[in-house]
Amino acid sequence: MGWRLFSTKICPALIHLCFVVLLLGHAVTLLANERQAMDIRQGEKGNLPGQATFEVVGQPVERYTEPGFAQGFVRSSRAIMVLRSSSGDSETREIAVLHPINWSGMSLHLIPKKKQTGAGATPVLTLVAQKDPGRTLILAGFAAMIVLMFWYYTNEKS
Repeated sequence: MGWRLFSTKICPALIHLCFVVLLLGHAVTLLANERQAMDIRQGEKGNLPGQATFEVVGQPVERYTEPGFAQGFVRSSRAIMVLRSSSGDSETREIAVLHPINWSGMSLHLIPKKKQTGAGATPVLTLVAQKDPGRTLILAGFAAMIVLMFWYYTNEKS
């Protein structure tokens, strides 16, 4: 039996092994996930998972300026933050709604607190910090599964 035939025949078993790795990653996420949500405003300081801290140094808001029913309402909202890790390293980063960032092993997401009711209202934002140790297993298992399935279906004999 040649290498190509052997690798094609072993693919279904390896694909199932990748599925087990995916399930293991989800179990790690379920058991060791750190998630924290907090409302933020300009000038506010707070703690993040893993002994890290943040300070909001700016909260620029872009509004609709075109004449019409949306004039004055929020178009986009961002937060400029100084992030400090437990080792003392600091970094200034900008985070926006629908544009999360990855920093120091965690993902940071900005979510509008609630729908704004009037033009000119300052949006209340929620910062969600999540440390997900199972994400690496999930992504690696999924990528390996895709490669193995591609190899299997391009080399199998019908």
